[in-house]
Amino acid sequence: MQTRTNLAAVVALSLLVGCSSSVRFTYSAPSNAPTALQRQVLDVAASHLGTPYCAGGSRERCFDCSGYVQAVFAAVGVYLPRTTLQQSQAGMFVPTEQLRAGDLVFFRFERRTGVSHVGIYAGDGTVFHASQSRGVIREQLWGTYLERCIAFCRRVLSSTESGMF
Repeated sequence: MQTRTNLAAVVALSLLVGCSSSVRFTYSAPSNAPTALQRQVLDVAASHLGTPYCAGGSRERCFDCSGYVQAVFAAVGVYLPRTTLQQSQAGMFVPTEQLRAGDLVFFRFERRTGVSHVGIYAGDGTVFHASQSRGVIREQLWGTYLERCIAFCRRVLSSTESGMF
């Protein structure tokens, strides 16, 4: 009985040793992991949390939505146009299910025909934006009023470190 147990242990051990010498595991980051530039955009976006809203604002003391987006991207060397409409034509269209950190999310509120608001996708289902009532905030996107108002999304950062397309 003892010999059978020892034999089983030796066989099991040799199988494990044999496997461990031939199998190599390597880690590669997922393709949707934020680039350094995307992380910079999110850091700058977060640094403005709590900044008050003001119509036409594009400075550190107050922002409107497109002024906030423009200032965040300018801080990392990516220059976007000033208005929401102009920004909505920058970069390339991206489906909502393919959003990545740093993508622009455009909204249509109040049955307007064009886009009326823009934010920066932060990942994890959240978006940074300049709210008229709460200033610059990070807010849940999915399952909220914001999700129902998404018009479309645009990617202005390439998937490489080089910045814009």
